[in-house]
Amino acid sequence: MKLLENKTNVDAPTTAYPFGELKNDTGTNDGTPVDQELLGDSMQFFEKVFNESGLTANGLPDNETNGFQLYEALRTLFPVRQKIVDIGDWDMDADNVKVVNHGLDFTKIRGVDVIIRSDDDLLRVPLIGTEGTVGLINGTQIQLARLTGGVFDGTGYDSTGYNRGFVLIDYID
Repeated sequence: MKLLENKTNVDAPTTAYPFGELKNDTGTNDGTPVDQELLGDSMQFFEKVFNESGLTANGLPDNETNGFQLYEALRTLFPVRQKIVDIGDWDMDADNVKVVNHGLDFTKIRGVDVIIRSDDDLLRVPLIGTEGTVGLINGTQIQLARLTGGVFDGTGYDSTGYNRGFVLIDYID
């Protein structure tokens, strides 16, 4: 992909337009080349997104000064974000419980998935169902637990000194 700022006859990035800005042609072929084939589908996509968002257009160009209304429209349609937190060091054979800090308001959490890495890092296995549990302790912590006698209760998951896996948290702002 060629960045906007590197395209023909585009104004350089500024504080207001950090990605560069299209430049109108004054009639001397000094403007950014734009045609329907290149931008038709893109413009229709963004018009549809903005229409579906229910926002009211402010009539101003999207930039740092006026706000990025197209970005806000996307966030309106897709409000769930994801945060990935390292589990950290965890000898699962010796300790069946691990508490992980996530720093989010727990009332905004919509889902949690956990991926466990084996000692040799050849396996990435979800911590779910019959192998373990995931629970929210309070507004800033998640408790992970492996079940006794399960796949994680053994020497394939007892090394320390590296990140045992990842907590993937779906949340809203």
